[in-house]
Amino acid sequence: MSTFENALRRFDQLLDDTPDHVLRAHRTLIKNVCKKLNKSQGTAASSLFDALESSREIIEDYTKLPVERAVVCPVDWAGTDLRVHDIRLGATRHDLTTKFRKGLGERSLALEYHEWEMQEFQCSRLVELCKDPGNCKKVINGNITSFLTARNLPDLECVQKGIRHGTKLLLLENLVGTPGTSVLLFFAFGKFREVKYPNMSDLAESMRKHVWIPKLVRKLEPWFQNCWAVYDGL
Repeated sequence: MSTFENALRRFDQLLDDTPDHVLRAHRTLIKNVCKKLNKSQGTAASSLFDALESSREIIEDYTKLPVERAVVCPVDWAGTDLRVHDIRLGATRHDLTTKFRKGLGERSLALEYHEWEMQEFQCSRLVELCKDPGNCKKVINGNITSFLTARNLPDLECVQKGIRHGTKLLLLENLVGTPGTSVLLFFAFGKFREVKYPNMSDLAESMRKHVWIPKLVRKLEPWFQNCWAVYDGL
């Protein structure tokens, strides 16, 4: 967790622990802090759209590739779950195929994690986030290690992050209403990661209103489903 995120957590806890009369006495300062936080979130979403716009031609060209070529595994890593392999490789390599396969791997693990939680607990982090994206602190968030153990997968930090990233992708898919949305974000995930959960509903609404995004997503949806079928069957 970054220093900034730690500071935000401490600030949130401080507000909870501070008496009302003290909050009222410093309401101007608190209001200014909140304004800056809201501004930073708007900037995060704007940066994401700028990144998507600048990558639009690259994304469109990549989604014209034959399915088998788009999901081809660039390195043979025998004995390792391919999804773990793709996530680990994506930490050091940033070519388009690696980014695409990393996104597929994160999405696949997150989907399996959701299904496992539903089976074990009749609820999941994804379900709770879909109910209220802004309430992310109070939803289930501590079962990833148990899931990895149950599936005999390595309990690595990059794998845990991959599952959280994949869950965030699935959340946005649910909010926007189409799985193809994730394809765009595979190529701009750094910017997507900066958008906080309380802003996810607004982000989804903005994506629906960007004329070229829904048009491209509808166009590439069948291609993505075919890619997913090939990748999920490996």
